Order: sequence, then C-alpha cells, then structure tokens
Amino acid sequence: MISAIKSNKSYPSDKYMAISNHIKNLNKELTNLGFDASDILADVDADFLKKQNLKAKKKVLDLDFQNSEKTEWMINTPKKLLYEKALNGNWYNFSVNPTQFATELETKFKKTDYYRKGETHKLEDKLQAFLNKNTKTANNAKLIAVYRAFLSVVITKMDMIDDSYGVIGSMYQEVFELYLNIDRQELNMPPDVFLLDILELIIWEDYGGIDVYETIFSKIITK
Repeated sequence: MISAIKSNKSYPSDKYMAISNHIKNLNKELTNLGFDASDILADVDADFLKKQNLKAKKKVLDLDFQNSEKTEWMINTPKKLLYEKALNGNWYNFSVNPTQFATELETKFKKTDYYRKGETHKLEDKLQAFLNKNTKTANNAKLIAVYRAFLSVVITKMDMIDDSYGVIGSMYQEVFELYLNIDRQELNMPPDVFLLDILELIIWEDYGGIDVYETIFSKIITK
C-alpha cells in the first residue's frame, strides 16, 4: 500500500509521511496481535466493503484527508518526533535546563502575525535585551542553557520573520559561536550529551544560521 501511494509523484510529502507512518504502525500492531488485514475483512459485508473501498481510495491512496481525521500515528511522525528531540529533547541532561529560558524568550515574539523586514531591528533589540539580562552575571552552566534556548526558539520563529536585512540570521550565528566557545571542562555535563545535542540541532536547522561555522566546529567541540 505504501508503494502504491508513493508511486503517485504528486503526493504531498507531509501527508505521505503521515499515512505511511500510520500504515507501518498499524501493521506492526496487527502482527503483534497475530492478525493480518484478511482476518479483519473476512466477515465484512460486501456492500459495506464496497463503500469503504471508495472512501479508502480517496483518503488513503489519494491522501485526501483532513487534519481533524489524523490519528496519533499520523500526527507524531518520525520527522516530527526527531525535530522536537533536536529542539529540546536532550535538555534534561544539561547542568541547567534551558527550558525556563526558552519559555521566557517565547514571550518576546508576537503570538500571531508576521515580522516585516522593517520590524526586525526592533526584534533584534528585544532578543539582545533578553541575552544581556540572562548572561550578564551567568556562570558557564547558565550561559549554555541561555544560548541553547535561544538557538532552538529562534529556529521555530524564523518562518514568521522577513529577515531580508539579515539581522536575525547574523545574531543567530553569533550566539551559535558563543555557545560552542563556552568552556565546558568544569561542567557536570558529559561531552557526549553536548555533542549529540548540537549535532542533532545542526542536522535539523535549515535556515543557514549554522553553516558558516561548520569549518571550525570540529576544533571547538574538543574544548
């Protein structure tokens, strides 16, 4: 079934991932219970099956389903879960959990609407004020938490920002460099925790805010 859906070259990728994840998990559940599709359909009324075939073609093969019809498997696709893990899924292992700073930083952004390019300098000032407030007297453990919160929150907001002037992107790059350069020798944070977390972030960050430093990354992470 997945192959049949995938053969349709016009399928929307998000919808395809949603339905394929549902199919894979459903098949796994049925297998664990000792069932297959033929067992379920064995005693189904022919007229009912005919009607369901039409619905299935539309909603499954043609991917013409609504968001309200999504199952848990269709919502929590591997892509979504891995993206969420890259954003904050490793924070419980940090010496200071970045969550509190991420929550505070969220309040600096509009809840709705869009930042036009003429508004980005004011946004930059708000973000810088947040950084100044939380890093002024911070030790290295807190610095890591503050900067790491910034790196994730700003990623999630980039789609609502017209950064034509590049001020937010430049700020992101600066914070990324500051984050990598923090001395972690005396922190109660295993090196592999830091490395896994930052590598996952780099993989999922797709706005170019990290690319500029990939040439020096290998040197900095050995600190």
